[in-house]
Amino acid sequence: MAINQDLWDKAKSLYELGVPYEQITKATGIPKGTISKKVNKENWQKETEKLAIKDDVIAFEKKKETLELQKETIIKQVSNLNDYQITVLDKMIEKEIGHQSMVFNTATLSLIRKNQMLERNKKTITLRSKIADKENGSYTEVIELVEVPLNANDYKTLDEGIDKNAITLEVAPRHAPKIEVTNTNAQQNNKVIKIEYD
Repeated sequence: MAINQDLWDKAKSLYELGVPYEQITKATGIPKGTISKKVNKENWQKETEKLAIKDDVIAFEKKKETLELQKETIIKQVSNLNDYQITVLDKMIEKEIGHQSMVFNTATLSLIRKNQMLERNKKTITLRSKIADKENGSYTEVIELVEVPLNANDYKTLDEGIDKNAITLEVAPRHAPKIEVTNTNAQQNNKVIKIEYD
């Protein structure tokens, strides 16, 4: 019996996802031994990236279940409030989420700008100069934007700013873990020798 390419493609896809031979046989009608020979002949591999997607989906579904339970609990709590309390609470939530969103967007934009400066290794500075007009006795101010290389102080400032952005965006912890240092140095005894001259 000739097996068409569509069935082989289906069998290979199932194998790559880690589906057992018995289930591949049920899905395609191809005997288990024939599948095994093809796997060995063509060196089919189980693709870990595709298998990881399955794990990610399972983890997402578990989180989704937890969120659904939390949502039900919140709905029960809100149902105990009167209309006025619900309105006030809604406005408070909107305001807080709006502020968080604005801070998040600003921190993200700030981080992008810092990254651009580091990639270019330059910053733009403003040079101001005055040109004298001897005929009128006045001065004309000239403003010029000039790119200059970053210096050590710029790197330090950028690094501190990136740390602050990372904390705001909750990519880095707010406080470093506590480290306990114990100093076991023995006490040093210094002898004083007194020399007297006549």
